[in-house]
Amino acid sequence: KFGVNAKILRRIIGDFASSWGFGLDAGIQLEGKKGWKLGVMPRDITTTYNAWSIDEDKFEQISAAVEGQNQDLPETTEITIPKLQLGMSKTWLFSYDYSLLAAVNLNMRFAENNDLVSTSFASINPALGFEFGYTDLVFLRAGVGNFQNELQIDDSEQVTFQPNFGVGFKYKGIQIDYAFTDIGDQSAALYSNVFSLKIDFSVFR
Repeated sequence: KFGVNAKILRRIIGDFASSWGFGLDAGIQLEGKKGWKLGVMPRDITTTYNAWSIDEDKFEQISAAVEGQNQDLPETTEITIPKLQLGMSKTWLFSYDYSLLAAVNLNMRFAENNDLVSTSFASINPALGFEFGYTDLVFLRAGVGNFQNELQIDDSEQVTFQPNFGVGFKYKGIQIDYAFTDIGDQSAALYSNVFSLKIDFSVFR
């Protein structure tokens, strides 16, 4: 299976800044025997650009209103460099009604940062997830990712991670998913509630 995704990005910050951006993703998935799958997904393959429009007068008003702050005008072009995601999964079926899927991802960024594995060429952030399904109708999901080497106040480093939980429902080509990220505030990331809706139009033919 393969596909291409085009995305248009719209961002707004208060009354003084807004941007438009455009990017492309691509992906391919290979299906093997006994429930194995392998996927490769290059993201932002053209390098994603965001062009910002900033109202300088409003920006100066906001900067002056905050005591002790003397902010410089930000850049008007924001660049997201390409990334590469590698994934592998395996599905087991039990008594026809129950299924268990295990998946592992390697998320690669071509820059040196505080990911779990970091070099001058690329940084790698692993992720692991499980999905328990019942009659291909109801799904419970749990996973962990966003492993980071966070610098502490005493200049030591500590590995943080982000546990996530989710549920999903699928019926006649319509799938609704919900995920709650960063359970227990284990990482520096904020809590997020993520909802998604998928429709398989081939069901309605």
